[in-house]
Amino acid sequence: MSFSAGAALLEADDAAARTASSEAAVAALNDQDLARPVCVEAHRMVIEKKTLAPRRSTRSPQQDFWENLARQAARLREQRGGDATQDSLNASRVARLSAAPRCQEAITLDEPGLTRIADELRRPEKAVVDKMMRDGVAEPPQPISLR
Repeated sequence: MSFSAGAALLEADDAAARTASSEAAVAALNDQDLARPVCVEAHRMVIEKKTLAPRRSTRSPQQDFWENLARQAARLREQRGGDATQDSLNASRVARLSAAPRCQEAITLDEPGLTRIADELRRPEKAVVDKMMRDGVAEPPQPISLR
């Protein structure tokens, strides 16, 4: 990856910190390692729904899909413990954000705002689950690397 791409990543980190907070930007970087295990869990859930759920449940697949993935991600975070960045690029990005002056979130949502966003996302979430149930789960993209 070129120097300009690396600079763009650092600028994106800064923008994330200014918008959501330094802590949220660091948490997002730390969660990049969850892409593959969460994708594997999504694949497992799709297979389970296709093979076992039709006999066990009358619920549609998307009713609990995202909640189950969120619980799996929370379990993985808990198992992982503190600092998750093992990739040297992400570790240096986390260190850079942690050493910089702390940013508070510029955008906060109240309960009605969160509800509107959840309502707006309901149809796309259903479309994604329907597509995964039909076509399976794709491989997660490889993390960005400067090497």
